[in-house]
Amino acid sequence: MYLLPTFKYLAPSSLEGFLKLLDKGGKDFKLLAGGTDLIINLKKEEIHPEYVIDITKIPDLKILRDAGDKIIIGSTVTYSDLLESPLVSKEAPFLIEAAFTVGAVQIRNSGTLGGNIANASPAADMIPPLIALGAKVRIINPEQEREIPLEELFLGPYKTKLSPVDLITEISFAKIPPRTGTCFLKVGRRNALAISRLSVAVTLTLNNQGKIQAASLVPGAVTPVPKRIRKAEDLLCGNTPGKDLFEQAAKIVSEEVVAITGIRYSTVYKEPVLFNLVKRSLLLAAERCK
Repeated sequence: MYLLPTFKYLAPSSLEGFLKLLDKGGKDFKLLAGGTDLIINLKKEEIHPEYVIDITKIPDLKILRDAGDKIIIGSTVTYSDLLESPLVSKEAPFLIEAAFTVGAVQIRNSGTLGGNIANASPAADMIPPLIALGAKVRIINPEQEREIPLEELFLGPYKTKLSPVDLITEISFAKIPPRTGTCFLKVGRRNALAISRLSVAVTLTLNNQGKIQAASLVPGAVTPVPKRIRKAEDLLCGNTPGKDLFEQAAKIVSEEVVAITGIRYSTVYKEPVLFNLVKRSLLLAAERCK
């Protein structure tokens, strides 16, 4: 039986209180939000922080609101909070699809959106749809507050631009325009509770003539950092949705991923699966545009 190591527990009730803790300096700390990764690492004695700072008591991090032309989601909003949100269901339905694939109910009840981002796992389910939405993250530390596109946050597997004293406070994205369809599909080793082996997030927006006006296409769990495949997006834009077009786009995605990762032992499996996953997601997104 694993036991937690000894540490000092702090639970600020405001962002100001959190920043004051950091401003004192000299603290070796870890942040506690959902704890789905932190608790495991503590029990395995892979980390030995002097302090654990619980940020779940800070109301500003729990917001989930309509801000007019965009949606703002606090970093400690859980997957279950997203699943229960009519606002998210309306404005970003594939976030609901992605959140539903995350772990078991217990994980969805505790795991947070900010934690999923900060952990920077290549297999993170929430990151591809957020990048497809053009999401931005707001970050604070004792010295400054800044906002950056989510796609620019990642440096590599489990590596980000976040400094040890940075805190993600919120994630925001523009509302999807009319005649937009979204889709998130995932392949795991089994039907439930599985870490992604492959995933795809897609948005398609049609103009009044029924042609693709805008597109976002983000594969997950197949590249060191999640990124849009803009070459495939450029192919889609200006054309009429259809199976042949989507197969061409899927071929580009597969080729681009192999160009990034190189040929590996798993490529013979992943390349055709990714092709079909992209094609299916594009077909579903196109249907949902209507």
